[in-house]
Amino acid sequence: MGPIIVPHAILVIDRHYNSLAPYRPPMPSIFAVQFGSNLPFRYATLQRNCIVLRPHKIEHPIQLIELKPEDSPAGFVVGRVCVSISEV
Repeated sequence: MGPIIVPHAILVIDRHYNSLAPYRPPMPSIFAVQFGSNLPFRYATLQRNCIVLRPHKIEHPIQLIELKPEDSPAGFVVGRVCVSISEV
């Protein structure tokens, strides 16, 4: 199974959808998330006070964004990837 987002793909991001709620359950959504100075594209879920960023391949580590009490998850989520265009 290949990666969901291939190198040099063009991504369309729905910037109005910045909720971590699944768009079409049970299919997971891929989100653009502000993580320091990076903008990774990952499966994202909210677990207690952390945003969990999961890669497509299981052998890669997960990343955690710990939320402070005044932080909102929507402040980190740039948007949902709704289209990926790549050459075959």
